[in-house]
This record gives sequence, structure tokens and C-alpha cells, in this order.
Amino acid sequence: MARISVLIQDTLAAPAKRLRSPGARIAFDLDGTLIDARRRQVGVATEALAWATGERLEEARFWRAKRSGASTRQALTELGYHAATAASVAQRWAERIEADDWLDADRALPGVKRTLTALRAAGAVICVATARRRAGGARRSLQAAGLAPLIAELIVVVPAMAVPAKARALRRWGAVAFIGDTETDGLASQSAGVPFAAVTTGQRSPGYLSARGYAPEKSLSAALATLTGSASLAGRTPAKRTG
Repeated sequence: MARISVLIQDTLAAPAKRLRSPGARIAFDLDGTLIDARRRQVGVATEALAWATGERLEEARFWRAKRSGASTRQALTELGYHAATAASVAQRWAERIEADDWLDADRALPGVKRTLTALRAAGAVICVATARRRAGGARRSLQAAGLAPLIAELIVVVPAMAVPAKARALRRWGAVAFIGDTETDGLASQSAGVPFAAVTTGQRSPGYLSARGYAPEKSLSAALATLTGSASLAGRTPAKRTG
């Protein structure tokens, strides 16, 4: 754990000047970083449980378990469901999580569109690397969230190979920074030697990320401000000086 923490600190110490250079390629994860992951993950779980049992999901407990690192099946088991029921619901969840009707309901997280617009205006090239089963589904999510016009490049990787595949994408792009919401994103950045910032807006809780050596930020704009050293570049209004 200490080694990971040191590597992250070294990565974040990279000169912020590169991130502020026109044409700099800044990479982002998608689910939980740019778009609301809870809406679809919890909604599909609620639908799947009702389909299997007719019961109502305890949504807050389920999402808390997921953000603590549990899989869908593990989260349902933690909620007290029998192993067979948890497996059946998890299978249904996997079948529906990237269904078009759910993807069409994806929405950008608060402030994300403003932040990406500010980056584009500053000359940054915005790239997205996400782990999905369907590349078309990722594009559909970006369209539904109103973010597609802001994205210059999109790479969709196989979930089981997310770390090495995202690392390859970061190297290929020559990305100067990567922002994501999970330890997988952090490991991909570490492998690629790219500065990384974690956000707590998605699939991992602040405590989970902190325990793994990350210093997570509460929003995308805060993460960008930390990496770039510029509040205005991150789409934030700089604090007024007093006195």
C-alpha cells in the first residue's frame, strides 16, 4: 500500500504546465466520472430484483455495498438474499446494464458539461477510456448525457482487461492526465506513467479510495484544479481574495 501511495504522489507531482498547454490530451473514465453511475446501476438492480422476486431493493444499502468494492452478486448477498437468488438477479443485471433503454437515460454528473466545455475552450483535447461490453453503448451514453460533441476520442475496452487496455490507450494518446472513479483507473494510470486524480462521484467511496492510497476529490472540477493548478481551466470560479 505504501508503494502505491508513493507512486501516486510522484505522479501528481508532475509539472502542471503540460496539462495547461494547448492541445494537451486529458483523459477521463466515463461511468461515475462523467456520467451518473448510480442511476443505471441501482435502477437495473431494482428492476432485476423485482423481476426475480417481486421485492423492492434497498437501494441505499445496495449502492453503499457496491461503492465499498462489492460485485452486484456480493452486494445482494450482503443484503441477505440467498446465494441462488443473488446469482439470478446478478445475471439479469448483467444482461440489462447496457440495454439501450437504460443507456438512453444516462445523464452527466453535475458540473461535468461546464468543466469539459471550459477545457475545450482552453484548447485541451478530451479523450475517454471506458470499460464496456459494447462500444456503441458507450457512444449512446455520451449522446444521452449531452457530452458527445465535447469528446475528441473514445476507446472502449473489455472490462476483464481494463487496466492494461486503458494503460495502452493513455500511452497511445500521449495523455497528460487521467481522471477516474476506481482503483482500476488508478492502476492504469500508474502503468502508463500518467498523472492521475480520483473522484468520489462514482463507483468507489471516499474511504475505499483513501484506503488504497488515493487522495480523491469530490468533483471533476476539483480533480482538474488539483492536477492543473488552475481553477478557471477546470471550469470553476476562482475564490475571491479578501482583505
